[in-house]
Amino acid sequence: MPLQNTDILLVNRAGTSHQYSFQNFVNDLDGTGSAEATIPNGTAWTVNQPFWNFAGGTINFPTVPAASVNMSGLIRLTQDVIAWNGDGFQFPDGADIPGTAKAILPFYVESQTVILIGRETPSYS
Repeated sequence: MPLQNTDILLVNRAGTSHQYSFQNFVNDLDGTGSAEATIPNGTAWTVNQPFWNFAGGTINFPTVPAASVNMSGLIRLTQDVIAWNGDGFQFPDGADIPGTAKAILPFYVESQTVILIGRETPSYS
């Protein structure tokens, strides 16, 4: 069932509950945005927020909590990705596997076992 403008959403931020109408939800969340977390090189990590950075090396397939399914976000690469470990990463047909330094990658968490990685936007400055 799609959300309606009259729906009310409850958000818990740092132990404090906030109530938002669907209509104003995006604008009311937080004017500063979400902090960027770091994907560790070659070790375990958990997808639990939309904005990430990666300083190069190997990206292992993460732990995906059920609450993170259907989340989308961006990964900012500051160095090259040498390898994407795990069968759960899926890339667009006919696309080069992304991973060059100074690129932005969109992602979508399709399930706890599949993360779709979009085409990179290279050479940002």
